[in-house]
Amino acid sequence: MRRTKVLATLTLGWVHTIVGLILLLLFSFVFILLLLRFAGWIPLRLIASIIGIVILFALLISPVAIKSIGKLRSATRDEAPRFLDAMQTFTQNMLWIFPPRPYLCEVVDGANAFAFGWGPFRGIAISEALYNLLDDIELKAVLAHEIAHLRCRDVGIITTICALTRGSLVLSTRLARGLTPLALSPIAWIMAAVLWSMGTMFSAFGVQWIARQREYAADALGSWYIGSTKPLIAALQKLHDANSSGREDSVLKDLLISHPHVSKRISALMKLER
Repeated sequence: MRRTKVLATLTLGWVHTIVGLILLLLFSFVFILLLLRFAGWIPLRLIASIIGIVILFALLISPVAIKSIGKLRSATRDEAPRFLDAMQTFTQNMLWIFPPRPYLCEVVDGANAFAFGWGPFRGIAISEALYNLLDDIELKAVLAHEIAHLRCRDVGIITTICALTRGSLVLSTRLARGLTPLALSPIAWIMAAVLWSMGTMFSAFGVQWIARQREYAADALGSWYIGSTKPLIAALQKLHDANSSGREDSVLKDLLISHPHVSKRISALMKLER
């Protein structure tokens, strides 16, 4: 695996993330400008303060919400010794002020793993199906991928972007509904509904696109941690086969960031070895 290609993938991932974030910021400001145009003069400091509070609240509450919805429990050596051994390896070899905590997830159907939280509240959760599906090196590759998400602050980035876009949408709609003179007009309601639908769809697509770029970067960095892309490729194939049984996604899966198709991720990983 070539270091230059890994660095190029990470750099490209950050470029895509920054471009996407700029576009979403511009989108949010457009909604604020529309609000100021139709609802009259509103202090910009008030708008910025409210959006800032929404982002801070999202960052604080997301770890608690995921633990509660996912029914996470701390992994023990009796239940998952290989999980704890792999996590101990990563925490010892990397400088962590607050190392991520290992959790087992009861709600997620099928084989899955995800990183969540920030600072002292960060953690990595896996399902029992995933633990039983993968061998030692494949499990380590998946955990390295999740470690890469935490090291790159991907969880905080996605949470902030979601809070920023949704917060601006909600704020614009609420204030406009209360202050706009045309709020009771049928035409105004139709325009508001169209703007809301377009805004929700655009923000969702934007967040998903950024999330996919972060997945590619985490694949590359995680493979660099263990020195090869082959274990992660094997793990991705097993995960795809295990989870492609046609079952509906759970509520927790809907809260997690979207992922590129497995074939595209494997293709990107194979390019790192050439």
